[in-house]
Amino acid sequence: MPKQQNQACPDVIKRFRQRHPVAWEIDQALFDMAKCTDALQYVNPLNLKRERKRFERLKSRYTPEFHYRQLAIDPYAFRQALYRLPVADIDDSLLRKLYCAIIDSYANKVDMLSALGTPRFLYESLRYYGEPQASDVESARFLLFAPELTEVEAEPRTITAQASLAMFEEAVEAMELTCSVALSDTLVARAMVNNSRNQLVVNSHALFTEREVQALIHHELGVHMCTTLNARMQPISTLRLGLPGNTHSQEGLAILCEYLSGNLSITRLKDLALRVMAVHWLVKGHDFSYVVQRLQTDFRTDPGVAFTVTTRVFRGGGFTKDYVYLSGLRDLLKCHASGQSLARLLLGKMSLPYRDVVEQLLARGDLVEPVFQPPALSMTVKKHPVMEYLVNSIQ
Repeated sequence: MPKQQNQACPDVIKRFRQRHPVAWEIDQALFDMAKCTDALQYVNPLNLKRERKRFERLKSRYTPEFHYRQLAIDPYAFRQALYRLPVADIDDSLLRKLYCAIIDSYANKVDMLSALGTPRFLYESLRYYGEPQASDVESARFLLFAPELTEVEAEPRTITAQASLAMFEEAVEAMELTCSVALSDTLVARAMVNNSRNQLVVNSHALFTEREVQALIHHELGVHMCTTLNARMQPISTLRLGLPGNTHSQEGLAILCEYLSGNLSITRLKDLALRVMAVHWLVKGHDFSYVVQRLQTDFRTDPGVAFTVTTRVFRGGGFTKDYVYLSGLRDLLKCHASGQSLARLLLGKMSLPYRDVVEQLLARGDLVEPVFQPPALSMTVKKHPVMEYLVNSIQ
């Protein structure tokens, strides 16, 4: 796959504009409006390092007071502009329904971001991402009480963030991706893709095992970066931002690729399960210190891990997104096991509920097939039987 193929094909754009002139104008306007609504740009605390030190010093007597970047838009004006877009003038019913759903989704998202750092943020997050169901909590508890495979997972974390850069850059070259890799000292996550910059950002304070680096390669580069680059080739620009429900599907696919490549560990599974439990307790009304303590006492979680998981969930005022990783894995694994093709989920920031819509758009030439593909989807790796049992037990 040549590196230069990361821009939309002019012929495809021309054809789409001729067929759907109103939809094209709406798509361009919507992309320009919504491109500054990436939640992760706002919910990551600016003072994480300082607040972590305070919490470690004061323990249960202190609840971190995180500060956040100011929202770059006027939420009221944004909503007004969204609903002024002439969606009713789109003559194609498939595209009209799609853009109605996208507009509603971004209205909800900006409502959430406008409440950042306030008690209302949790309510808006629940509207946008939802909350764990009883089956999600049961699956999380089941995984958290699974025995460790010490003979498989005893590898120490000796790879620094700086040393990992070379490994990520080597993977970028192998996948022929047009992107960069950089360090950051403001991330809560260990690594993430910045879609607007085509950049993989690595937490400068993180330590990794070899397996963890490989897992991130298949997760962040193999899925999130590939879908970012594939989305740039589409005439529908909003595929770069995300269809409604894309977090569940994209994160589920990314975890699935960790598993298919043989790099999903029980430790990683338990981390995803801890996130479900943290969201569950958050929604039940418990505070930061309570969740940190419960993660440690109920599941013998390392204090540093407990703080990080709880911070991920409480940032912004209550960010429920983290429970979807485990349920996403469950749903994508079912699709893969049933023989369903996952290729359509790679066109951009896609979601399972819109797969049929995208199939129709592809069939009539309004979209192009994805060029960049996750290596894990074509790999045949023998899984440890215990890991295979645990993954297939997620309900």
